[in-house]
Amino acid sequence: MDGSTIVAIIAAVIALVAAGFAWWQALSAKRQAVAAEESTQAAKRQAEAAERSLELAQEQWDDEKRDRAALGLAQARMMHVEIDNFGALRVTVTNYGEHPVFCVELDNIVAEDAPTLPWKFNSRTIGADTVRSVVEPNDKAEFWIEFQNPDGSLNRSPGERYDITVRYTDWLGQRWQRDGNGNPERVDDLASSC
Repeated sequence: MDGSTIVAIIAAVIALVAAGFAWWQALSAKRQAVAAEESTQAAKRQAEAAERSLELAQEQWDDEKRDRAALGLAQARMMHVEIDNFGALRVTVTNYGEHPVFCVELDNIVAEDAPTLPWKFNSRTIGADTVRSVVEPNDKAEFWIEFQNPDGSLNRSPGERYDITVRYTDWLGQRWQRDGNGNPERVDDLASSC
């Protein structure tokens, strides 16, 4: 065997080893690509599961929000407002619901026969609070009020009919307004004194 044959054999062996090494690298790269694809698919499945969990959580949150609103509305409908006059005007807000209400306020009152007369709380009456912090079930809040005539004199009975607006917070923390027609309405009451 001459020198060129030995060189050719060595070159062939090196080429064979290089081809084997290249094949092994290609096989390793293919395995890595398959593993990467499997990881990508697993991550995709996890992302889809997380997205579905988020959708379910949002649906549950929306259901609970609707339930809270329905419960709050049911409670709000159990609040009744009356006015009477026994020498002074008294607005009575009665809680006929099953839960307490909080921060009950007489927000406004308008005498239909004299809509421009300003009103104020009658400070000369016992319990002349402007806010009742809690009204338990089957309890009531009373607000004593009077109107002021244009000449400054007091008017304790400027008419027979009144538009009354009260505000209160239900046991779920929702703020409500009930007008003279008795229609409860959710409000965002940033001006509340409570």
